[in-house]
Amino acid sequence: MKALNRYFGIIWMIFAFLSVWFWLNLQGMANFEKVRDYAAWICLMYLFYNSRSVKSKNAVLLFVGMTIFVVGLTFRFFHWPMSYEIILLSSVFIITGYSLYIVRQTQKSWIDLLKLFWVISAGAAFLWYMLRLPYISVIEEIPSLLFWPMYLAVVIAEALGKDQGIEEDLETDGLPDDIL
Repeated sequence: MKALNRYFGIIWMIFAFLSVWFWLNLQGMANFEKVRDYAAWICLMYLFYNSRSVKSKNAVLLFVGMTIFVVGLTFRFFHWPMSYEIILLSSVFIITGYSLYIVRQTQKSWIDLLKLFWVISAGAAFLWYMLRLPYISVIEEIPSLLFWPMYLAVVIAEALGKDQGIEEDLETDGLPDDIL
């Protein structure tokens, strides 16, 4: 079980690609870009769930940003007004919160800096989309191209058992050591 926990990020990625490809193929809409983007959202959920920054008590702005993001997505789902503005506000909180977390709480390894660059580029791409600025397709590809090296770096570091550069000591409350 310990080996399965260490390699769960890689297993999650493989099943994300297979499941997205399967369902899009059933609908006749399977192409590389859609499979890549939808699988990235599924893998991003894994990163958020497994992230030590989300479990930290010092990431209040990150929690506020994620809460506002869920509210914005709810507005977007129901087609209520101001949904994009709420999501834009949440991205400001997430970028600020994660940037402060990286600066204050980590040892600034290359994985942490890659994550920070991805968060900033994703927020900038969303802002670019919201303001309808030119070169949208070029700007939208930057976070997409940065995501997979970031995800693979994180899951390979987990699989090898290397610390991801956290300086703070998280309260574990008796959790087993093999849980990533």
